Amino acid sequence: MDIRTENPEDIEAVRNINIAAFGRENEANLVDQLRGIASTFSFVAVQCDRIVGHLFFSPVVAGKCSSNLSILGLAPVAVLPNYQRQGIGTLLIQQGLKECGGSGFQAVVVLGHPDFY
Repeated sequence: MDIRTENPEDIEAVRNINIAAFGRENEANLVDQLRGIASTFSFVAVQCDRIVGHLFFSPVVAGKCSSNLSILGLAPVAVLPNYQRQGIGTLLIQQGLKECGGSGFQAVVVLGHPDFY
């Protein structure tokens, strides 16, 4: 399993993964809208030359306290249904947090299923 930064040629596969994982276009549309905004981070999981998972971070503002605090939102995390429950999402999150560690952000907030996180 290889976790790497998303490349421009990955965009269609990433969109399809988000649609397949969530059964709707909402998350895929969100990623498409946020992609390219400063300080976003997008990672893919690749197995046997196939992109099977995706993780996205984007800057967020969380109330009044955030004026002095740089925060990233972690969402979505998506894995193709046939590859779920194999630890791919966990690997994406662990590697993504390492990669974002030196970016100057001080906190990460998560939007997602509480049983997973």
